[in-house]
Amino acid sequence: MIITNWLNKTLSRKCKYPVAQQKRNKGCVLQVEYTVPPEGYISHATVLNQAPRAFRKSVMQVFQSLRNVPTVLRPEKSTLSIQFWLDNMKKSPKADVVIIGYTWDDKPVLMM
Repeated sequence: MIITNWLNKTLSRKCKYPVAQQKRNKGCVLQVEYTVPPEGYISHATVLNQAPRAFRKSVMQVFQSLRNVPTVLRPEKSTLSIQFWLDNMKKSPKADVVIIGYTWDDKPVLMM
């Protein structure tokens, strides 16, 4: 759907992969419930599942920045699945939004 594509693209563009979690090669899937009242802005968002604080913080900062910003979203309560994915993991087939990171390899490389 075009309307929710705007939100998905905004989240995938603005959410940042937490550096500490990326260095530890950690990922997770968050279930985020958000509410859009008849006025058409995102008024409330909450993470429904247990996840490390760094991942929750990254997503909630973006939702905070969208609060009270007029959108074209339909008035409803909805849930998004957001996956923080590293290039060595399997993608969740049910993820609505994928935040991409790359595995951290701190082994020195000899350049010739």
